[in-house]
Amino acid sequence: MGAILFQKKILPVHGSAIDIDEKAYGFIGDSGEGKSILASAFK
Repeated sequence: MGAILFQKKILPVHGSAIDIDEKAYGFIGDSGEGKSILASAFK
């Protein structure tokens, strides 16, 4: 799927996002870098 998106000039990224006071914050990085763990720490 990533290769197909890349061919269509769409950049796939690994990421998580959180919402704090109606503002969105995103964490992106390689697989296994702890993005989901970091995002879950804000709950």
